[in-house]
Amino acid sequence: MRPIHHTKDTVMILDDISELTTPAEGPVVSLYLPTEYKRLRTNKERIEMKDLMKEAKHEIDANYAIQPNNKILVHLEDVINAPDEEIWLNAEASVALFADKDHVYIANLYHKVDPQVFVGDNWELSPLKGDEFQQSKYYILAVSADRFGLIKGLGNCLNRIDVEDEGVAKQFGELMHDFSDAPALDHHMLMKHLNPYHDYRSRNEVSKIEAEKFYRYINKVVQDTLLPDNPDPVILACLPEHEAEFRKIATIPHLMDKGIEKDPGSMDSKELAIAACKILEA
Repeated sequence: MRPIHHTKDTVMILDDISELTTPAEGPVVSLYLPTEYKRLRTNKERIEMKDLMKEAKHEIDANYAIQPNNKILVHLEDVINAPDEEIWLNAEASVALFADKDHVYIANLYHKVDPQVFVGDNWELSPLKGDEFQQSKYYILAVSADRFGLIKGLGNCLNRIDVEDEGVAKQFGELMHDFSDAPALDHHMLMKHLNPYHDYRSRNEVSKIEAEKFYRYINKVVQDTLLPDNPDPVILACLPEHEAEFRKIATIPHLMDKGIEKDPGSMDSKELAIAACKILEA
């Protein structure tokens, strides 16, 4: 799953399916609608949704006639009439909507589902099984020569962790105070700081030494500060030349043997999620 922009106060976006709490009472509506990925949306999805809503109304009237349930349909109408059509323009393969009398909860799915609606006392989650890794929790540790980042994953949904909130420096220049004007492990910038090495080391030697310091720092803060007692797999995402050096010093529990061997800065969230799920599947 991936996030979708919200439209109104009654509409809630699910970044994690576990956020969908058990409803206090029925009826609730679980509605699934496929979309066409990477194409401008037409009125087709809205027509399909309206047909499903008619079916939901019929089920509600037939089985919950003594309860006032018009609010559920009103909330779903809010989604159909979403301003700027952000819900549809940001949709992937399918959209799942879970409506009770107070809210509509929306999840964006990467797999295609058939148009279907369920009415009952609890949510119907069986169509979500097509997102094979939606329940898989993991972390992506993105490392480059000059910075790192930590991303929390739940299936196809990624959320970047703001490491600075934990008092953790994420850039080389912030950590190595003697190199504050060299934000990256750049050979030419590092040559200005050869004094600590008494001018007898090559550019590559200096870069390697400083890179190792930075990687040891990353390893320590991830293990001790950001992910203490973490039971979930950690997937390293970096270029092969950085991966080899980082793994030499890495002691992070549950760091997977296989990583994403690309520059994480060149990948968007969807590409990272798909690459991570392939590793989890193997």
